[in-house]
Amino acid sequence: MAKPEVRVHFIGDGDYFSPVVAALADEYAIIRDPKNPEFLFFCCVGTSHRRYDCVKIQYVGENMTPDFNWCDYAVGYDYIEFEDRYIRNSRNMRCFPWCAEHVKLSKERDFIVAEAESKTGFCNFIYSNAKSADPIRMEFFEKLSKYKQVDSGGRCCNNIGYFVKDKIEWQRRYKFSIAFENSAKSGYTTEKIIEPLVAHTIPIYWGDPRVCEEFNVNRFINYADYPCMDAVIDRVRELDNDHDQYLNMLSQPWFPDTAPVPVDQKFPSPELLAFVRHIFAQGPIAAKRIPAYGFMQAEKRRVMQESFLGKMRHSAKKRKAELKAALARFLR
Repeated sequence: MAKPEVRVHFIGDGDYFSPVVAALADEYAIIRDPKNPEFLFFCCVGTSHRRYDCVKIQYVGENMTPDFNWCDYAVGYDYIEFEDRYIRNSRNMRCFPWCAEHVKLSKERDFIVAEAESKTGFCNFIYSNAKSADPIRMEFFEKLSKYKQVDSGGRCCNNIGYFVKDKIEWQRRYKFSIAFENSAKSGYTTEKIIEPLVAHTIPIYWGDPRVCEEFNVNRFINYADYPCMDAVIDRVRELDNDHDQYLNMLSQPWFPDTAPVPVDQKFPSPELLAFVRHIFAQGPIAAKRIPAYGFMQAEKRRVMQESFLGKMRHSAKKRKAELKAALARFLR
């Protein structure tokens, strides 16, 4: 019996779903069709998805909430429920398998003792985004640097003379890692805390107020647990000067007992696979969730018209500038 065909297309980070779709190749004949897809996978950046009329599945990898007026389904960080249209990008969906081996190593006492002894640096800071991030991140970096030098290996405040290529290996040299999200939003816990854990360093974390539901608060310094920035720095200073306390924190399990982790789980996770399978199983007509008629369609037409006119104005402005520059060159 022939497998049912599905025509798909991926835009930008919508390619996050590519392994999921590939995992369903035993059940469906997957056809990549950028012109006339039945199922479009896209991310939270850009607007090119608006010109497609098909089932739309969005991956929100930033601190944004999915706009279900523009997508039928979404994967995001928010703790929300919306019928069959949404699944949260939980810790288990994004942690494994790339850090599974390090989770196992973190449970070996001899390994952790050796890691603690091998640290040659105090604290690291590796970021490139300084413009749109919450100013608290820079403020903390500058204030902690008054206690001891914090090595910065990214484009932001680089003070080591080069840009770090292997982030995990570089972080592994340090006792602490500044692990501040771009912003504080419930559910928005990213690789900022995962990477320092994989590097077997202690994250100094700021961001998701619900981070302790997924990560063991005894394994990192949680900014939210302290009354002010000075108190956080005092805790860092305390651990820095007490090897036994530092080793004790480094030895703690990554995850709380209330949130067990399937260490050997592969990507895509069963939850994500079931989410996309359910969408495909309905077919391209029944899977639609955005209303085909009504006010929203009129609103979409208005937005598309404004976008088109905006591009026309930008193009005209650019052309005018080019003609002005050409005239100036001619008159020289």
